[in-house]
Amino acid sequence: MKILITGGAGFIGSHLADRYISDGHKVVIVDNFSTGREENIPSSATVYNACIQDTAEIERIFCEEKPDLVSHHAAHVSVRNSLKNPKADAEENIMGGLNILEAMQKSGCQKMVFASTGGTIYGNASVFPTPETAREMPLSPYAISKYSFENYLRCYSEVFGISSVVLRYANIYGPRQRSNGEAGVISIFLENIQAEKSIHIHGNGEQTRDYLFVSDLVEAHVGVTQFFPLGFHRFNVGSAQEISVNMLFSEIKRQYENRYPHVHLDCIHDEAVAGELLRSSISFTSIKETFGWEPKISMPEGIRKTMGWAVGE
Repeated sequence: MKILITGGAGFIGSHLADRYISDGHKVVIVDNFSTGREENIPSSATVYNACIQDTAEIERIFCEEKPDLVSHHAAHVSVRNSLKNPKADAEENIMGGLNILEAMQKSGCQKMVFASTGGTIYGNASVFPTPETAREMPLSPYAISKYSFENYLRCYSEVFGISSVVLRYANIYGPRQRSNGEAGVISIFLENIQAEKSIHIHGNGEQTRDYLFVSDLVEAHVGVTQFFPLGFHRFNVGSAQEISVNMLFSEIKRQYENRYPHVHLDCIHDEAVAGELLRSSISFTSIKETFGWEPKISMPEGIRKTMGWAVGE
């Protein structure tokens, strides 16, 4: 199968490219390298340096490559930046996504896996872990743009016959994640520790998130690719666990100080971020029942693997 990955030079997309190639698929990567890195790309992948908002270039690539499946990861990914510039967020996440869908139609591609958000799309949920049946209440332009594109996918499925699987991600972490790209608190903490900078935690640190190691996410994609369902489907991909920022820092501190006994880590609590979600965790019951997927990597093991990569081991 030929699989086109938008954002394939990024943290998540590149791990997926590695796995698809090892499974015998042909991989085409489309990335504008705003956050992606050339060193992430497997040597056997075909690479296009292109922006998904460039309608003519995206159409040309699709007509030339004629992929069997699209794994759509390219996106504006910052919640805070989306609040500052919602128009730019919508132009990339909605208009760029529509360019991909239109190019798929013209090239005959009828399958897409879309990287959406489970961490922000439900807003201030009342049920934890939150299932896909919960009401979507996005509270940022970023979450709104992701949810909007999900509904375009539903429309294109029913009207134009393009089948799509939406994967609503928890907070993904692991090797290759950088603080200036698809940033997460774990990558920010580890980069600051390596640079001997202070660790800052917003508010009291009791706000919770659902963290999932990147290899577990890749396995979810592999299951969907192997048994791709027709029509339109949404699945949460997370651990169903709530982990506070304080708990996260404590585990990083424990492991880092065990590696380097002469180091003592501490943190500084800053003012809380206005409007920040206090709790988040998502249920993976649906994807487990459909594809047999469930997370395998525990938080301590995931931090150990990520820390090993961060310190160059």
